Amino acid sequence: MNSMPTLDTVYQAVYTLHNNPDPSSKEKASQWLGELQKSVWAWKVTDEILHQNKELESCYFAAQTMRSKVQLSFHELPPESHASLRDSLIEHISRVNDDTNSAIVTQLCLALVDLALQMCSWEKPVPDLIERFGASAPGPLLEILTVFPEEVSSRSLRLGANRRQTILSEFTRAVPQVTEFLSSTMVHEAASDCVCALLQSLEDNNNNQALEIELFNGVMSLEQPFHLAVARESLENWQQSRSICGIACPKSFTRKTTSG
Repeated sequence: MNSMPTLDTVYQAVYTLHNNPDPSSKEKASQWLGELQKSVWAWKVTDEILHQNKELESCYFAAQTMRSKVQLSFHELPPESHASLRDSLIEHISRVNDDTNSAIVTQLCLALVDLALQMCSWEKPVPDLIERFGASAPGPLLEILTVFPEEVSSRSLRLGANRRQTILSEFTRAVPQVTEFLSSTMVHEAASDCVCALLQSLEDNNNNQALEIELFNGVMSLEQPFHLAVARESLENWQQSRSICGIACPKSFTRKTTSG
């Protein structure tokens, strides 16, 4: 693809792929969109589609393509463009509402996390994102914190051992802020999934006992909210706090922690 296509051309290709009854037309549209995804033009095209936010199919295509580009083609971008891409992804996520398709939210969160993991100049991504989304967008933030440990372990990202260790060290320092966010009432219901994802990632990689212990202690600090919920006879909060405090940690992690 020698030049950047117009957005109208992209919209038409996405429409054809999803709505044209002719198999030949669908195949041509699919091939063309695949070529777009491989090109350097995909960065700007997908960003503009997400900003316009016109229709579900095109937005999902853009979000999925953006995540794929960050994951597999981050090397295409010059370092001076990393901050603007980060800010743009944060803006897209900040516009998420109850009507936003969950698959689009997931792809955007994955794109931002993969960017954070590869963007060495972003020194404190987790605290920054908690500060940015903790009050205004707790749902997307919880998604980010859930996929973060999974992406740290991803072999699709070009991360060296030193970079992975740096990321885990940064996450260790951010654990107090993470647990404070997870203990908020509005996210109790799904917070256990987030913590389990992190603990499972650490167990699978056996790579950071200090972070395991720090996170475990953070979870145990939720014991007081648990007892307060019981005292107030709040069944819903009691069940949610119990879910986190009884976190269903990987058995080997529990043995490792209790054995010292």
